[in-house]
Amino acid sequence: MDGTALWETRPDVPLAPGTHLVCIISAESDAAQCWHTEMAAGRRLDWPPADLARPRGFLRWPRDRAASRLLIEDYPLSADLSRLETVEVDAGTVRGAVGYAVGLDPFSVSVGDEQVVDIPTREAMRLAAQVAAGSSDAGSTVYKRTPSARRKVGPAPWIVAGTGVAAAVVGAVFMAGGASDRKAVTDAQSAPPEGGLAVSSISYAEASKRWDDANTKSTIGTALVGAGAAVAVGGVLWWVIARSTGSSEAASGASVWTQPGAAGVTWRGSFQ
Repeated sequence: MDGTALWETRPDVPLAPGTHLVCIISAESDAAQCWHTEMAAGRRLDWPPADLARPRGFLRWPRDRAASRLLIEDYPLSADLSRLETVEVDAGTVRGAVGYAVGLDPFSVSVGDEQVVDIPTREAMRLAAQVAAGSSDAGSTVYKRTPSARRKVGPAPWIVAGTGVAAAVVGAVFMAGGASDRKAVTDAQSAPPEGGLAVSSISYAEASKRWDDANTKSTIGTALVGAGAAVAVGGVLWWVIARSTGSSEAASGASVWTQPGAAGVTWRGSFQ
């Protein structure tokens, strides 16, 4: 009430006759409603009154991370600015200010019935030069969204995928070496001309050792191919998932408002 925070546990607030600013902040701080109202002496008024019907508009808070306060008229809103989304106000010219660690930036915007207007902030103004020319309609608000921008991903997924491919290649080399060694042992055997059991040109001990070594190479190669393929697929999936995260949100948005003798522009979005 006129910048003083009141809680539900306080039933009545005595006020001097005249015009007062009354704001209701949601429990989650994501929305606020503000009214200017004339209060007469000697009258108890329940808020909001049932007959309080007038054109209403909306101020959209762009969540400037550097801002610490938001004022409507000369009164700060007791809201969490990191969660605030909109402030419903009486249609017409709305004055306010955005407070920072150093400095207080006043603003004045024209809000029509059911119209949504962005609150100008320093962050928005720093990016205003990148916004294309807006609408020339008096009192209008245009919100223009640029195409969705996919999230940038570092080289880590491809390093993982490349490591997997390299492991699979080494495994294939081991498997080929094992198959070649077994073939050499088999080729060393030959049947004698007079018949009987096959005779090998290498000793039994050497043939046995070569055969065991070949099996070991094949086992290692199979494990490397399997693990390498899994790692390579994991790296590719990592890249795809990381790229798709947040791709549904617009990279930026420009809100342009104009009125006779004045204009404003804000920029909203994420930048990497």
